[in-house]
Amino acid sequence: MTAEEDYDTECEHLRKAAVETFTTAARLDHPTFGTLDFAAFLADVLRATAANLGDPSALTAGRPGSWESAALNQLLIGTIGSDPDLFELAAYRTEPIHVQLHVANLIFHNADDPDAPEEFDDAADHAGDDDDARALIAQQYTSAYQSYADRFAAAVRAEAAKRPALAELVTVDVNTSLTWQSEPEIDNPIEGDCDPLVWHFWSTAQEAVGLPAISEGR
Repeated sequence: MTAEEDYDTECEHLRKAAVETFTTAARLDHPTFGTLDFAAFLADVLRATAANLGDPSALTAGRPGSWESAALNQLLIGTIGSDPDLFELAAYRTEPIHVQLHVANLIFHNADDPDAPEEFDDAADHAGDDDDARALIAQQYTSAYQSYADRFAAAVRAEAAKRPALAELVTVDVNTSLTWQSEPEIDNPIEGDCDPLVWHFWSTAQEAVGLPAISEGR
């Protein structure tokens, strides 16, 4: 199957699942008050979805000028306001806030920063055919990357602790492989192309701990 066919199949699967869920909800009767307030139910679902995405505008990003988007936007405004505080909205999340760090990719993308260390592959090349020297460099980088990842994770948790309602939602995953990877499973977020709350916690932590430092003598 092509990528477009895969997309169409998944979209149809999700549509059917949503229809089934909404139909079941619409048929639900409260033992005292009768028929479910489906409009309120739908508004709550949209609020939680917007919270999971970290940005309400993401719900209409596919076709923002359509009448469907305009109607949906009105429902969102009625539910969460026109300019909701993202940290308050996050209280309605049903998904964790996954903060990821790939140390080697961070170094690669900050190569022009004077505080950035040399990439591992370049440092190892300086050792030439000296296996002992290469092993020592690998050990130094492994230790430095793990130390940096630990400090980064601690900084994320410290920032999350400032907002007790979110602290349990924030998770940190790190990749301390020594070399840059083009499409790693765990990678650094990109501002404007990720959950805004993920970017907040990631960028705040990165600013707090700076860039990795490799011990002398590599």
